[in-house]
Amino acid sequence: MRIHEISSLRGPLSALEIPGPPGPPLVFSHANGFNALTYLPLFERLRDRWTIWALDARGHGRSTLDADPHTLRDWNPYRDDLLAFLDHLDRPVYLAGHSLGSVVSLMAADARRHEILGQVMIEPVIFPQWLATPVDWLIRAGFRSRIPHIRQALARRRDFPDLQSALAAYQGRGAFKTWDPAFLAAYLEGGLRVHPSGDGLQLACDPLWEAATFAAPLAVGWAPLRRASQPTLICHGSHGTTFPAASLRRAQRINPNVSFRHFEGGSHFIPMESAGELAEVMVAFLLS
Repeated sequence: MRIHEISSLRGPLSALEIPGPPGPPLVFSHANGFNALTYLPLFERLRDRWTIWALDARGHGRSTLDADPHTLRDWNPYRDDLLAFLDHLDRPVYLAGHSLGSVVSLMAADARRHEILGQVMIEPVIFPQWLATPVDWLIRAGFRSRIPHIRQALARRRDFPDLQSALAAYQGRGAFKTWDPAFLAAYLEGGLRVHPSGDGLQLACDPLWEAATFAAPLAVGWAPLRRASQPTLICHGSHGTTFPAASLRRAQRINPNVSFRHFEGGSHFIPMESAGELAEVMVAFLLS
């Protein structure tokens, strides 16, 4: 495992590399509030098939790109950072992503269709229009704190005296309740940094930036999904999903070439709950 600082016209990009066999690599994009290292237990199950690259998105992990929550209006900066990294690699790749990361990957694939050999979208944030539109309206009208996931991000604790305190705050609680412990340990390793004061630890992802990311428009995935021409697989769970049944039905109508995999009993956190099964599904789909 190696961590690189990749120079680009947009600034330095922090990239995790898991060396694997020669051939087109797999480029993975993480969920909002997480970091590249979070998915290390999944990458360990895939490294015999691909060299894996995973970026710390701006405002997350070891990334030092500008992340002013007052200027973020959409997910285009995330897409453009990924495109800059793909330009750096300058070769055909496979894409995969979780939640926000899967939509960012989809947007990038839409702009680089001839370079993307296939993509796996894990719990993409693609809501039906009838749900996305009123939520977007509430956010634009200044009521974003009434949206549950935005309210939770704004209330997130950022500072901890030490690693054990952070672990105790998360383990077995809230969204982390169903996580394999190895994922939680990896999340904290990649997501905590020394507090600027030098005393204690701090989440690398500012809750204000996380909330601003959640407040971006929710319907951006539909147009690139309709145009997707490379092999595309959407993995979705049974509960707490960001790709509900209404989204599944519409996706099936607008692009019959997209495939779907339902993880029975799975939640939004499929990678953290079913890493072995997910790895098998990804290999079977992308390398078949």
